[in-house]
Amino acid sequence: MSIVQVAKLAHVSHATVSRVLNNRPNVSEETVQQVRAAMKKLGFKARLRRPGRKPAGALAGRTGNVALLFPGMDPALPRLSVIAHVIAGIQQALAARGYSLILGRGEQTDRVPEVLQQGRADAVLAMGVPPDPAVLAELQRQPFLWLLGDAPAGVDSVLPDNAAIGTLAARYLAERGCQRVAFINPQIEHGEYVRRGLFFTLAARAAGLDVTTVESEVGHRIGMWTPAEGSAAVERVAQQLSDLTPRPQGIFVPSDELTVYLAGALERRGLKFATFTTVSCNNDETWLPLLHPRPASIDPQMEALGRWAVEMLLRQRTDLTLCRGVRLAVPPTLVPAPSRKNP
Repeated sequence: MSIVQVAKLAHVSHATVSRVLNNRPNVSEETVQQVRAAMKKLGFKARLRRPGRKPAGALAGRTGNVALLFPGMDPALPRLSVIAHVIAGIQQALAARGYSLILGRGEQTDRVPEVLQQGRADAVLAMGVPPDPAVLAELQRQPFLWLLGDAPAGVDSVLPDNAAIGTLAARYLAERGCQRVAFINPQIEHGEYVRRGLFFTLAARAAGLDVTTVESEVGHRIGMWTPAEGSAAVERVAQQLSDLTPRPQGIFVPSDELTVYLAGALERRGLKFATFTTVSCNNDETWLPLLHPRPASIDPQMEALGRWAVEMLLRQRTDLTLCRGVRLAVPPTLVPAPSRKNP
C-alpha cells in the first residue's frame, strides 16, 4: 500500500497526501478529512520506517521524507511546467518506495534550510544556485543530489543530455534541407541553454551547415528574470534575427516557452514564424499549442529525470563510487513537427 493509491482514491495529488501525512500547512480541513477517509478505507498506515529489513539502497533515516530544495530561486519555480514534470517523476519514484516529498520554497544560499534544521528530511535533492560552502557541507551530511544546471563540485547530479539535445536539433534541420541555421538564446546565463547551443553549433558545422548564434547581449541569472527583462531580451534577439542577411532557413530555440515569445516578437516585425523551420525544446504542452505551425520539439524526459534522481539518491548508501561528482545525463527524444495538411 502506498500514497499513490491513497491519492487516487481521495482524488488529490501525491504531494497533497504527503502534506497531510506530515501535518503541513495550506491544506484545507475538507481535503485533510478526504485523505484520512481514503487512508482508513484502504487500511493505509503512515510509517516512519518500512517494516522488516530495509531494501538495499534505502535511506537510513527516521522521517521517511526527502526534501527538494530550490536555493536562490523564485518560490514560484515549482509551478513552471518543466519543473512540475521533474517533481512528478520524483514523487512517483518516492511514493513507490513509501517515502514522501517535502517541497522547498526558494531557500537562501547562505543559510541551512529550515527543513534540515528541524530534522524533517533524511535526504536532499536540490536545483538552483549552488549554496555557500558552509551550507553545502551541511547538505552533504545526508544523501544529497543536484538536479539540472551546474552542480557544485563533488556533488552527484542528474541532468538532461544537452549534448544529445543540441545534436538532435542540428540533425533534424539538416535532414529537412536547411543549409543556414541559427541558435536563438535570449538567456545567455542559463547554463542548460548555453550547452544545448554549443553542441548544436558543433553538430551543425559537422553536417556542413552555415550556423549563426543569436543571443541577447544582457544576461540575467536563471530564475531572476522580471517580465520586463524577459520581454526585452526576446525583443533583442528577434531584432537580430530579422536583421540577418541572408536569413537562416532553420532555427533552434532552447525552450518551447521562449519559442512562443520569439514567434510573437517576429510577428511584430512583420516576419512570420512559419518562415523558419523550427526546432524547440521541452515538448511542453503548456506552450506548443500556441505555435502555428507547431514546430518539432525535443523532449528532455523530465519525469524520467526525476525518477533517475531518486534511484541515484537511494544508491548513495551502497555504492561508494557515487557521492563523488558523478553526473548522469538523461537521453532525450525528438518529437517531429506534425505533417501539414494540404488545403
